[in-house]
Amino acid sequence: MEKFLQKHFLITIIILFFYSNRINAQCPFTTSGVITNVTCFGFNNGAINLSIAGGSGGGNPSYCLPTYSNPGCQCTTYWDMINNFSTTGGSTNISNLNSGCNGFLPSNCTYFSGMTVTVNPGQSFNFAVQCANSGCSNTYNQGFRIWVDWNNNGSFLDPGENMWGGGPGFQVFNGSITVPVGTSCGQKRMRVRGTYATIPTAPCSQYTYGETEDYNVMVGAPYTYAWSNGATTEDISNLIAGTYTVTVSSGGTSAMDTFIVTEPPAFNVTITPSGATTFCQGDSVILTSSAATSYVWSSGGNTISTTALTSGTYSVTCTSATGCTSSASILITVNPSPPIPNISASGGTFFCTGGTVTLTSDAGANSVWQPGGTIGSTLVVNSSGNYTATITDANGCISTAAPTTITVIAQPVATIAASGPTTFCQGGSVVLSANYPTGILWNNGSTTTSLNINSSGTFSFIVDLGNGCVDTSAITTVTVNPNPTPIISAVGVTTFCQGGSVTLNSNYNNGNLWSSGANTSSINVVASGSFTITVTDANGCSGISPAVNVTVNPIPAAPLITTSGATTFCQGNMVTLSSNYPNGNLWSTNANTSSINVSTSGNYSVTYTDGNGCSSPASSIQVTVNPVPTANFGAVPSAICVVNSTVITYFGSASAAATYNWNFGGGNVLSGTGQGPYDIDFNTPGNYTITLSVTELGCTSNIASAVITVYGTPSSTFTISEDTICSGQTTTLFYTGSSTSTSNYLWGVGAGGIVSGNGQGPITAQINASGLDTLSLIVSENGCVSATTFHIVLVHPLPQVNLNAQPHSACDSLQTTLVTTTPGVNYLWSLGDGTSDSTTTVQHFYPNGVYDVSLIVIDNNGCTDTLTIPEYIKVLPTPTAAFTYNPTTDSAIDLSGASINFINLSNNATSYVWNFGNGQTSTYDNPTYLYTDTGRFFVLMYAINELGCHDSASAGYFIIQPNPEFFIPNTFTPNNDGVNDVFKVYGRRVAKVDINIFSRIGERLYSIHNIDEGWDGTFQGTNLNTGVYVYSGFIQFDSGKKKKVKGDITLLK
Repeated sequence: MEKFLQKHFLITIIILFFYSNRINAQCPFTTSGVITNVTCFGFNNGAINLSIAGGSGGGNPSYCLPTYSNPGCQCTTYWDMINNFSTTGGSTNISNLNSGCNGFLPSNCTYFSGMTVTVNPGQSFNFAVQCANSGCSNTYNQGFRIWVDWNNNGSFLDPGENMWGGGPGFQVFNGSITVPVGTSCGQKRMRVRGTYATIPTAPCSQYTYGETEDYNVMVGAPYTYAWSNGATTEDISNLIAGTYTVTVSSGGTSAMDTFIVTEPPAFNVTITPSGATTFCQGDSVILTSSAATSYVWSSGGNTISTTALTSGTYSVTCTSATGCTSSASILITVNPSPPIPNISASGGTFFCTGGTVTLTSDAGANSVWQPGGTIGSTLVVNSSGNYTATITDANGCISTAAPTTITVIAQPVATIAASGPTTFCQGGSVVLSANYPTGILWNNGSTTTSLNINSSGTFSFIVDLGNGCVDTSAITTVTVNPNPTPIISAVGVTTFCQGGSVTLNSNYNNGNLWSSGANTSSINVVASGSFTITVTDANGCSGISPAVNVTVNPIPAAPLITTSGATTFCQGNMVTLSSNYPNGNLWSTNANTSSINVSTSGNYSVTYTDGNGCSSPASSIQVTVNPVPTANFGAVPSAICVVNSTVITYFGSASAAATYNWNFGGGNVLSGTGQGPYDIDFNTPGNYTITLSVTELGCTSNIASAVITVYGTPSSTFTISEDTICSGQTTTLFYTGSSTSTSNYLWGVGAGGIVSGNGQGPITAQINASGLDTLSLIVSENGCVSATTFHIVLVHPLPQVNLNAQPHSACDSLQTTLVTTTPGVNYLWSLGDGTSDSTTTVQHFYPNGVYDVSLIVIDNNGCTDTLTIPEYIKVLPTPTAAFTYNPTTDSAIDLSGASINFINLSNNATSYVWNFGNGQTSTYDNPTYLYTDTGRFFVLMYAINELGCHDSASAGYFIIQPNPEFFIPNTFTPNNDGVNDVFKVYGRRVAKVDINIFSRIGERLYSIHNIDEGWDGTFQGTNLNTGVYVYSGFIQFDSGKKKKVKGDITLLK
């Protein structure tokens, strides 16, 4: 491989072989065809597809592809296995000279489907083959072989299909190939294969270096076609109905055939109106198409009929069952209705009897009033009703004014009716009613028909029926006398214990009558009872007070206290004090139970209160409690190592004079007596219990205890699995001491880190820094710390992997060299496309794609490192630029609608640059651009990929034209002074004008039919007087859009 990359070579092969025997044979054939008839009358979409049986036909089977392990060329003329191939002696021949590099791995094969040598069965043709001019040298000789698939079965391995082989060598090769007699006519595949240093033996086997080219051999002469309409192709299309003949020739054989293309009858559409096509505004006519399968009306409908409501030309386009279309149209004229009259009234339309109002129609003296049929511009109305005015124009079209409603009512008389007496006591009421259901306003502001009155006052109302129809009622007076409201007030509470009293007072001095029979304003109450008072005033109105209840309760006896035992005792004991009352007790401790438990010294009393709130006298008793000493003590610390001591301290309640009973559980007292404190230690590890009891004033404490834990010293010995590693590798640490798994293990890994394990381990340590690294262990347990154990590890550095490719990106394909300068003994490349290499320099070809590249290097210490560069190699397809747009460039675009949507159809691009032909650009994928100036604009778009490769597409020209516009003057002076002498339409892009000019009474004076035409102010040859005239009609622009116009014209002399 290396010698091929370092040298250029050229092998020139010239093959000269002459074969003079030629055997002529013809290929008989027959013709037939498939006719596609014209779909609609007058169309030209007929076609004839010709078929030929026998003769030089043939299939195009699939063929196997050869394989090569290395490129057949480097895309230059310096390295090409087959550069020239040509034939002579056929009726058509192959000339493929200076073909250069063709095909890519693994096949290195190209099929030149358009190159054919034509011969008859038994006939021979010559060939010449050679490699590139300067690549074939005396060092790299070449071999060639040619096969032809005579039976057209997709294989070159049948007997008689291996036609020639030559080489290897440096000379020019040529030769001759004879078509076997009896070979069927038609196109056959020929394979020419070249290989380095050997003659290829099989058409599809694998070789190291080489190239393969496929061509066609046509057995029999090719066909020619002569149609009666002048066509020379096999199939013809875009035909009208008629008879067509064709003569097909091949060599000396020919055949003629005739074909008839037909068309259906003509398809014509008509429109039938349901009535007159000229009518008044508001009426309509139904337009019905003749029968078809689909309908499209210019007014927007898609059924067989449409309703015409406005003037204009209505057209319909229909489609028949065979897909043919036809159109028809009809003119509809809708006469406008005269202006709707407006009715105005000289005054209000709602008034009382005896009034009138004058109604006036702005339609003038021809107005017809209803009801009644009166004719005239005014109508005097004095009675209720709905009044309208109607006007009829010269076309018989009628307009009617909206009705005006007149309402006439009688003069009102207001009166009030009372439902009962208008003088009464508080709590009574009377209803005052007006004699009108609506239009009521009472003097208290109410607008209802009736008032329910329960308080004194004067009342009247006004009735207003509108338009001055008003009356006021007489005043009605209502008097309401108040009832007395007696209230009893108590001087003191009304519920009390025996021996108390309360005074009840009335709020009235006279007219009192108590429920006890007293008639005074106050009474004194000492016994339980319910009391009320009734008061009657001078008007005979009475009131009863709410009842007041008085309750008198008896006083209970003092409680009796009993005890559960002695009332003098030691602290920690207690005595129960009990009252003879089950409830209602209140002790001096604030307890409210029948009994209390007493554990402290003091004088205790209790008072009883019954359910009525009456309390007894208090009872009391004395209790004495002596304190009990406490034996609380503490050991600091409570856990020690065997080499340390602890201090025992008493913190109970006893004095120093008390008796202290200590038990130190076998510990050694270093110092301390009596109450303490004591300093003690222990000879061996273990758990030791210390106890204490205290006696004072005859009271003895509970026994207190504390546990002292004594621990031994832990060990820290360990071993390691590896004492020499590479950077980033691990070694395992194994604990070999006697401490438990619950101990605290402080592992030191120097510059490394622990990746797994804890506690006793095993511990896996990873060390990245190269050099000597120290591993250590300290064990602590229960506060006791071991000595430190050490081990040393030698860490070799990793190889520093680098790689570089020049270049490492391209479009469509890339040939690059990948290099590493990393010192090492072994290399492994992963090139991202499934291939690998083990050298320091790699030459590699990449097709389109994005590839990760990685390199593994092993140095002389056995240390390995990997470098991976994701997406390092980028081979991207060159972008394909394409776009469409809306609207199209088929016609000019008005400036007012010059917004163009561009739809991007590009492939393989990441960014875009648009140039809109006016200096403006965009980088959007799918821009919408609004042109603000008229002109012709050519649009160019660049599609760019991330590597900067690009393609362009263009469109245009886009023609932006000025907007259509027009102007109609409202005054002209036809006095022949050459200025403003005619009334006409001025405008731009106006295609048609249709305007009628009328007098004020509707008489048509003149019609304008184009923009260059104007009215000179005459009618039937007579100059008209100064005045105001009217015009109406439409203007049509070159876009087809119509604009209705109407207005006034002032003619001035």
